[in-house]
Order: sequence, then structure tokens, then C-alpha cells
Amino acid sequence: MESSFNLTYFHVLLPTFLWCKAVHDKVKEQIKDVDTAQFKEVPLFWCGMAESVQVMGTFDGPESREHLSPYYDGSFTRFSTTLMLRPGRYEIKFPVDGEWHLSPNFQHR
Repeated sequence: MESSFNLTYFHVLLPTFLWCKAVHDKVKEQIKDVDTAQFKEVPLFWCGMAESVQVMGTFDGPESREHLSPYYDGSFTRFSTTLMLRPGRYEIKFPVDGEWHLSPNFQHR
């Protein structure tokens, strides 16, 4: 009598168990996707003579600007910063001394 009860109980719970396993597998896959989308350090730079260099782009709001820090090596100044970005494609421009520029160091569309 006990074994037939267990078998009946098993048949009732089997669909629930399979559904839970499917949900568990799906959540595990989504967690893996989230891990790959973690923020990464992305160095940006501008080389040339300038007083002030900033970067603006689709990585932040349209009013946000990130200032680049200058380093003078004797012949030109290298301005740089590091942004924390998720993997993806971004559009950026550099306001250099108040004028918009695209960097020759990055791919243009």
C-alpha cells in the first residue's frame, strides 16, 4: 500500500518538478547573461594641443560631460580618462577647447 501511494504522489509532483527545473535553468542562463554585462573600465584619450578636453556620448545623458586629465610629455598633450561602461556600442564626441571633434583613434560610422 505504501509503494502505490508513493508512486501516485510521484506522478502528481513530476510535472511540478520538471517545471521548476526548467525555470531554474532559465534563471541560471539569465544570471550568466547579467554577469557578462557587468561594467568594464574603458580608457579614452585625446592627443594634441589643447587647453581643455571633454568627452560626451550615448553612454550618459546628453548634458553630461566627462573631463579628461592632461599629461604633457614635451611635444604634445595626452588627455585621458577611464569610463565604467557595460559592453556595447557607444557614440562619442570630444569638445576640445569648445569645438566638437571626432577622435582619429576610434572607428567612425
